This record gives sequence, structure tokens and C-alpha cells, in this order.
Amino acid sequence: MILGKQNIIAWFESLDVPYWVLFAKGKVESGNPISKSDDRDNATVNNAIDHLRKILDLESRGQFTLIASPKNNVTSRGGFRQDFEINGPETSTASSANPGIFGMPQSIGELDELTNQRAQKMIESVKLEMQLQKLKDENEVLKKENKELEKEADKGANKFWEAINGIGLDKIIGAFMTKGPQAAPAVTGVPPVAEPPENDHGYALRLSKVISIFQENDPDWLDTLEKMANKIQNDPSVIKMFKKFL
Repeated sequence: MILGKQNIIAWFESLDVPYWVLFAKGKVESGNPISKSDDRDNATVNNAIDHLRKILDLESRGQFTLIASPKNNVTSRGGFRQDFEINGPETSTASSANPGIFGMPQSIGELDELTNQRAQKMIESVKLEMQLQKLKDENEVLKKENKELEKEADKGANKFWEAINGIGLDKIIGAFMTKGPQAAPAVTGVPPVAEPPENDHGYALRLSKVISIFQENDPDWLDTLEKMANKIQNDPSVIKMFKKFL
């Protein structure tokens, strides 16, 4: 049950219909209303609201039932029905300061605005959900592509080691240590470096470790070493620059 004249008028305004009938509570079935709105076909909502205000201004207290309808043949079963109570004098219901029922739209315009706001929130929620799902899908795709790249990298590394194993790591190391006519000529301007003993096991282990480290951190390690060697060959002073970074 609604309390107060202003609140029942706010309820009627929110319906945006031009017809109403006012009964004492419990007397609806008697068919004897206290008052009713203009029942002409061209009746307007504003006139119906003004008329209701004037009628309620005449009531000081009591319980009532208001039936509203978009049609002029207002019936208790075919319209909007609301019980309300007036329990004392109130500020004129014609006043523009109409607080209404707390949390309840005071007009069709406010009801539409509230509906639009809720619809926008639902739309934004759906958009966020779709964006989140899209990000999840893209993340799954990236994970799959990363796994494929890791597989390809593993294949490349395996092929490299297969090639190394086919030649034999001991032969590659031996090629670095071999002395004889096949040895590269000394670079002009660079002091000669003592040749390592052919059977120096410690030297072989060091060289093997260096090659392994290069291979683990640089897939193109041999190409890198060749480029470094070419730089040194063209300009022996480059070796000093290299050592500064060590």
C-alpha cells in the first residue's frame, strides 16, 4: 500500500494513462466511486493528473483504491489498481517538489531513462565478456604457436647435433688442434701463438667446453666465430677491443 497523496499521484503519473476511478478501500465492487476522471475520448494525461490532484486535496485521511486505465471504460479487472492511504494533511500535491516513493521512477520519462541505463549496463557487460573471451582465445592461439616454434627450434638443434655427431666432435676438435701444412698462415702483425700439444687432454676439454657454450647460446656460433676471425684478420687491433668487453 502506498502512503500519501504525492506518492499515489507519482504512481499514476508513471503509468502515463488518461483515465482513473477513485474508490474508498473495499468499495470497488459496489460500483460507487468517490470520483473519476473525464471519460471523453479526447481526454489527456495532464488533465487527468490535475483532476486527481484536486480531488485528493479534498481528502484529509482514509484508505482508498485508485484504478487507472488507458481506456475510458475503466474496470477493476482491466486497469492498473493500487491501494493507498492518506493519514494527515500534506503539502499541496500540486507542488512541483514531489519526492515520490524512494527509488521509484516518478514519470514515464524517468522510467525510460532508468530502463535505458540498465540496458546500457547489460550491453557493456556483454561487450566486456566478449572481449575477455576474445583475449582468452588469442592467448590459446599464441600458446599453440609458441609450442610449434619450440618444436621447430628443437628440430633445428637436433639436426645440428646430428651433423656434429656425423662428423664427430673429436674430429672437429682435432681439426682445431692439428698442426701441419693445412694450418692457417699467421696474420701479419700478430705475435705468434704457441701451438698446443697434440695430446694435451686439458686443452681439448677446454676447447670442447667453449664450443658447447657457443652452441647453446648461439645457433649460428660457427658463423659468428668466422666473422670475428675475419674482423681480426682485417684489423688485428680489433682483438684488443674484444678483450675490453671481457
